[in-house]
Amino acid sequence: RQYESRVNIMTQQLEETTAELEQTKMDLAANEGMKNKLLKDVEQLTETLHSKKALFEQQQTQLEQLVRDFQTTKSALESAEKECLELQDAAESWEKNAKAMEEEVVKTQTELSQVDEELSTTRTKFQETQTKLQAVEHQSRALEVRFAEEKETNEKA
Repeated sequence: RQYESRVNIMTQQLEETTAELEQTKMDLAANEGMKNKLLKDVEQLTETLHSKKALFEQQQTQLEQLVRDFQTTKSALESAEKECLELQDAAESWEKNAKAMEEEVVKTQTELSQVDEELSTTRTKFQETQTKLQAVEHQSRALEVRFAEEKETNEKA
């Protein structure tokens, strides 16, 4: 009986151990499934990481290009601003020169008006003198004729 009792206990232990073994096999299979799922997840995450890394590198390259473009644009704007200031200075200088030239033109026009007045006066005097000269020439011819007549009369006498 003791032997039978021992066999029963051992059988029961064997059944429990077998059940535990079966449970462990099922747990192991479940763990294997989880492991495979996790491996797939890791593989998918690795692909996503590589994809995002490539996208990041592409965006970083684009950002670097944008920074270079910005620097180029900034330099062009600074250059254009400098050129605008130079043109503004030149325009102010031209404006000053134009005002000075305007003043010079007004002064020259005033002088020209004075010269015109003097020229008009001189013309009038010239015409008066010419008229006097013609009168003197006319008198001179009349005197020559008279002198010639008197000479002729004196010679006859």
